[in-house]
Amino acid sequence: MKVGLLGGTFDPIHLGHSQMAKQLLAQTELDEIWFLPNKIPPHKAQPQASFAHRYNMVKLACTEHSAFKVCSIENELPSPSYTLHTLKALRTQYPLIKFSFIIGMDSAQSLPTWHHWRSIFDYCDIIACARPGWSADELSDDLHPLRANRRLAIVAINEADVASNTIRSAIKQGTIANQALNPSVIRYINQHRLYIGG
Repeated sequence: MKVGLLGGTFDPIHLGHSQMAKQLLAQTELDEIWFLPNKIPPHKAQPQASFAHRYNMVKLACTEHSAFKVCSIENELPSPSYTLHTLKALRTQYPLIKFSFIIGMDSAQSLPTWHHWRSIFDYCDIIACARPGWSADELSDDLHPLRANRRLAIVAINEADVASNTIRSAIKQGTIANQALNPSVIRYINQHRLYIGG
């Protein structure tokens, strides 16, 4: 089985995440996409919602597609949530699955700065999501050989104009982005009064 791993804080998960995952399922040979909520991301501001809340919201959002799953493995590992450590643990638990790690083109550009980044390819391939019209000139020189060897795939997707920080700001101001969130996620946020303070 071929599984795409989509990591993120998902604070909260929104329709932009699920739309991207659906496009990847349509354009690649992936059988499933597993959403991996970060416990403590090393390169981003820390999430406002707890891991448990973010995991529960992702689990609710995953019900919209049979090929979507949520994986809690980063909550079981030491912090911070380095990709390499996550991939090693997944390989141990699922030795027969072929994993591909899904990132945005901005993350692909910074990949050579990641923790032991070359070792990541011992455990998975990389799928980088690019906007339509992306040029190979934007790719770091370190990554061209990996693309030539098909360890790094570039997939053009149409990005939704939505961001988790914008959603959090709207909730704090007393509104909620109905067009950007799964209805079950909206209900969960309202039930637990997430993102209201702070």
